[in-house]
Amino acid sequence: MAMTSSNDQEATNSIDDRQRQPTYHHYENAQYALPNDSAEHQRLDRQAEHLSAMMHGKILYAPVNVAGKDVRILDVGCGTGVVTDLISSSYPEAECIGLDLSQVPASRVLRANTRFFKGDFCSEQPSLWTPTTGGRHLSQSSELFDYIFLRLLVCGMINWPEFIKKEFSLLKSGGWAEIQDLNFVWYDGHENVISQNWKWHNKHEEICKQKGMDLKCGSKVKDWMNDAGFVDVQTFEYSCPSVHKHKRRRRCEQWQITLRESCPMLCTIC
Repeated sequence: MAMTSSNDQEATNSIDDRQRQPTYHHYENAQYALPNDSAEHQRLDRQAEHLSAMMHGKILYAPVNVAGKDVRILDVGCGTGVVTDLISSSYPEAECIGLDLSQVPASRVLRANTRFFKGDFCSEQPSLWTPTTGGRHLSQSSELFDYIFLRLLVCGMINWPEFIKKEFSLLKSGGWAEIQDLNFVWYDGHENVISQNWKWHNKHEEICKQKGMDLKCGSKVKDWMNDAGFVDVQTFEYSCPSVHKHKRRRRCEQWQITLRESCPMLCTIC
């Protein structure tokens, strides 16, 4: 019975995968390659849960000062709005804006201090972003935000230095930017790189590079931020262990599953 049930489930999943007809954003000049359908929304929420556990429950690191008036925070590439919601609850005095290429799904109760916009951070000025939860457009296109947060934009970024320069221009004096992204490299237990000669890994990196994606962006962000004019740039590194004896292995494996779920879509685009 157990084996039959398992096989039936595998068959059902296979049928579901074949029947899936994913939808995408409509910005022709935007690089982001993953879908915006309900299956992807579920994957993003699971990913957020696993990343939170990997980071010991601490997601936001920037020491944002919300003591002043008209504090405004931006979550770039907010997806389902799960981190936007966390930011809103952490800073109830601030106006928290989530921006994405696609409309954010109405999957959770909208907090009073939260607004969602549809737009392209890279190619559009903030005054052109479209509010999707009511309210006014943003009235200016510089020195707007006290804190800009983004995470895992590796699949949607083709010019990190220019992106970070724009981030800098949109921050108020004394504002903070926080970038959380990948360094797609494998290490052994002694922190020696072991993936430099893996053919599949190098081919993957080569194809992504042709598309403008930098799979080692996480290790380069600090230099890009310094070049853009940021000061007091700090880095925090988290490993994603996969060895059986590591106490965080199970949670890391679950996050890796969410990455594998996105691979068919990435392979199709490539």
